[in-house]
Amino acid sequence: MKDETMENIIIIPEDKNQANFLKELFKRMKIQFKTEPSDDLEEKIKQAREDKKNGNLIDVDPKNLWKSIGLD
Repeated sequence: MKDETMENIIIIPEDKNQANFLKELFKRMKIQFKTEPSDDLEEKIKQAREDKKNGNLIDVDPKNLWKSIGLD
């Protein structure tokens, strides 16, 4: 039975070697874990805003899709 006071622990390895070591350690200790891809959403948003500012992105009008992407 799970203890209701359990908490999640977030571990952030600095490199692939640390990540592999931790995964192996958890497996051997029979500690349940899951992995998620690490992507810096905030950095991607910042880059997209910069691209938009520099004119590297286009605006798409959902009401007139083909014209807004130059295929009318």
